[in-house]
Amino acid sequence: MRIEDITSGYPRRSHRSDRTSRRPQPDDKGFHKTTNGKEDLIDQELTEDKEGKNVHIEHVEDEILNAGYAGVQKSINIMRGLLSMLKGHAKKSTKVTIKWDGSPAIITGTDPSDGKFFVGTKGVFAQSPKLNKKPGHIMKNHPDVMKNGKVDSKEGLRNKLEAAYKHLRKLGIKEVLQGDILFTPDMLNVYEIDGTDYLTFKPQLIMYAVPNDSALANEIRRAKIGIIFHTLYEGDNLADMKANFNIDVSGLKGKSPDVWVDDAYIKDYSGAATLTDKESKEIAKAINDNVAFANKATSATFDILNNSPIEEVGKELKAHVNSYVRGGSFQEDPGRFVDDFVERLIDRTDTAVAKLKTGSEGPAGQKRLEYLNTSIKWVQNNKPQLEGIYGLYLRTIAAKNLLVNKLNQIKSMDAFLMHPDGTVEVTAPEGFVAVDHLGNAVKLVDRLTFSSANFAPDKTFG
Repeated sequence: MRIEDITSGYPRRSHRSDRTSRRPQPDDKGFHKTTNGKEDLIDQELTEDKEGKNVHIEHVEDEILNAGYAGVQKSINIMRGLLSMLKGHAKKSTKVTIKWDGSPAIITGTDPSDGKFFVGTKGVFAQSPKLNKKPGHIMKNHPDVMKNGKVDSKEGLRNKLEAAYKHLRKLGIKEVLQGDILFTPDMLNVYEIDGTDYLTFKPQLIMYAVPNDSALANEIRRAKIGIIFHTLYEGDNLADMKANFNIDVSGLKGKSPDVWVDDAYIKDYSGAATLTDKESKEIAKAINDNVAFANKATSATFDILNNSPIEEVGKELKAHVNSYVRGGSFQEDPGRFVDDFVERLIDRTDTAVAKLKTGSEGPAGQKRLEYLNTSIKWVQNNKPQLEGIYGLYLRTIAAKNLLVNKLNQIKSMDAFLMHPDGTVEVTAPEGFVAVDHLGNAVKLVDRLTFSSANFAPDKTFG
């Protein structure tokens, strides 16, 4: 990936001229100035995140948009921990889990409030929790719904929950665990790949496969459900529980042949995943480039995210990034990225105003246009800072991809993509989750392979 020097200027695209009259010009106050001294990221520790439920784990690069300078520190520290881990001498515990492509996500275990076993989806943590403690609860909590005038059937989800309720209780889970269902018997198929028969299952995008005559295949065939657990929840009640990624399921294995269970940790960092000197130097250089770039910018560059008139500017910027992911390639020109962000603000405002009965002439339309003008002025007044933030974002992706490429060499189970014509293609895991010694967790995903596929109209590839 080519990273542009973000200190240079970038020409605006000519097709934007028709909207120039709607844009305010930068005011006379100039750009945001940085006055802080350089801050060393290399040895600076992070404070522990206070986030609770594991309902969403962010991409490592998105932490920059989520938390500004603190997010920069977090992403760099995690990547440095991964580098040390792959070199075989991590001073502090950094763990990596494989991001299995299972579905649905299941929360299960013992409700501390009454000691009863339950299964559920992420709705167990809602204000009005949907806890399935009896078989009849599943239909009540997960009924079919009307969507766009049609019935949206939840039968598939109910079937998975019923299997989970029936069989996971056999494990005697005392805690509250979150995992992803990989298979039930109806999902198992034998597929010939390059002359070898494989037992396969395909919960979502990825088809997992094990040799049909292997001991593992026999275990899977005997099981009534397969699940990977990746998160432990701790606390006196469900509403206040906090996620802990240090999970150990060894005590659950073998308790029931009806359940194939494992955790998501990579079990062996030696062998194929061990870095060569050349690889180690390449990754170290990419991470050090991030450190140098962030130190040059100082925290003041990232502080602008805290003073934006754009509501939840981090989410808006991430949505803007995702528009590139959908298109299959990141914008490598930070200046154009910022210009495109302005276009996004204008287009979204146009759409919103067009839906108003009074259009742009009414009070609601005028309010939206005023908000747009304020937002654009802020972007223009802070353009160098936004370019710098995105420049670091690209550098973080470059360093992350080097780490992901090495982690991809670890194989716990063969994985394939099945195409509409019936052909299959060997694929890497969907991605990884890195957990540092403080419990911070981030996703490590090659987004142009898997995220863009997940945005595709037919995410199952047939």
